Amino acid sequence: MAHTGRLLPLLSNRYEEAADELLRKISADTGDRLMLKMRLASVVDIDTLDTQIPGGRWFALSAELDHVVFDGETGQPKFAVELDGRQHWTDLE
Repeated sequence: MAHTGRLLPLLSNRYEEAADELLRKISADTGDRLMLKMRLASVVDIDTLDTQIPGGRWFALSAELDHVVFDGETGQPKFAVELDGRQHWTDLE
C-alpha cells in the first residue's frame, strides 16, 4: 500500500485531549514541563532492559508515552501518562 502522506494529530482521542488540558494546567502551576509523545527510550535507561525483560530494549525504542511531566528545576522525569488503547475503555470486572 502506498503512503498517502496524511498527517496525524498530536492527540489521538478525547482521553488524551482531556489529560493534556489537565496536565498543562498542573504543570503551569507547579513550574514543571509537559512533553507529548515522547519515546520511552528517551525517558528511561534502556541499557539493562533486555536482561530484565526479554525484548524490552526493542520495545522501549519503538514505544512512546502520551504525556511526560518533567521537574521544572532538575529536568528529571516525574511521571508519564499513557491513555490510548481499547483496554482502557472498558471495566474488566
